[in-house]
Amino acid sequence: MNPQTGKLFIPILGLFVAVSCISLLTKSWLAANNIAFNVLMAGNLLVFLVTIISLLFHLKGFSNNNAQVFLRGVYASLMIKMVVVAAAVLIYASTADKLSRPAVYISMGLYFVYSFLEVRSIFRLLKQKKGK
Repeated sequence: MNPQTGKLFIPILGLFVAVSCISLLTKSWLAANNIAFNVLMAGNLLVFLVTIISLLFHLKGFSNNNAQVFLRGVYASLMIKMVVVAAAVLIYASTADKLSRPAVYISMGLYFVYSFLEVRSIFRLLKQKKGK
């Protein structure tokens, strides 16, 4: 991975750190509003890791000249993200004594924000590749 592609991970890492810090700083407020801190942190970590893995699939697809390899990587990363996140929500819902819906909804929102940053990073990479 060259330094330019390494820069694609910075916004995603920044969001992860920002959400983690905000969650830690507002832990008492979260508890007062019935938002499970552990669920929120686990959701943030899970979505962060899945987004990083997905971005790695995209980078692998970009390195190959065959367009089919890129498309397979896009579809594989999309399926992995959806299956992992859906499985995590189902496992949490079936094992939790008391379900923290706000934490699940916030994690779903984080999923969309991480996905937006991932797509933006991919478009930046496409723009860099076209510029060469």
